Amino acid sequence: MTKKTIKKAAKKTTTKKTATSKTKTSEKRSAKKKSPTAKKKNDEAAALASFVVKGMQEKKAKNITILDLRGISNRVSDFFVISDADSTTHVNSIAGSVEETVKKNTGERPFHSEGWENAQWILMDYVNVVSHVFLRETREFYNLESLWADAEVEHIK
Repeated sequence: MTKKTIKKAAKKTTTKKTATSKTKTSEKRSAKKKSPTAKKKNDEAAALASFVVKGMQEKKAKNITILDLRGISNRVSDFFVISDADSTTHVNSIAGSVEETVKKNTGERPFHSEGWENAQWILMDYVNVVSHVFLRETREFYNLESLWADAEVEHIK
């Protein structure tokens, strides 16, 4: 190969790399824009969270709080809905109401739930929304609101 041929080959390689990097940059920019399915998923999660709140309110849950985790990069869910109760019987009835209300309005059942045995903290995981029903002392001990302090907080009256 001559020197001219080598220089031309080097220029072509450099040009290809530049074009590829520009393409990748534009792909990253377009990926940041929310697709219609991502927006629909957020709307569905927000609707599910509102049905969880409705179920909690039907059984007079106390201190209902919604943590919007969508702005946090390493989140485990889109929303946490947290409430507390005065007794284990009250915790069970609130959790049962949440499950019933969500099932009736969306047809969804929790992907996973736990805590029904001792009823100090019943967690129902709907994947995009996680419902936490605490006994008051247990909620104060675990203090999820401070653990997820970067989340947007909404207190329901």
